[in-house]
Amino acid sequence: YKVARGKALKGVEVQIIPKEHFYTWSEKFKKLGGQVKIPRVMKENDFRDFREYVLALQ
Repeated sequence: YKVARGKALKGVEVQIIPKEHFYTWSEKFKKLGGQVKIPRVMKENDFRDFREYVLALQ
């Protein structure tokens, strides 16, 4: 996490998506619920899967 914050997050671009996309992704990948924690920084593979899922919804 420290390395990701310090080096990998330089030049971050933000794209706003509908919150429903995040919730449907959370449900589909079993990350929805009170006991589930969403990481502040996703691993590269997890982010790739998330991005592909969101792009497919648009």
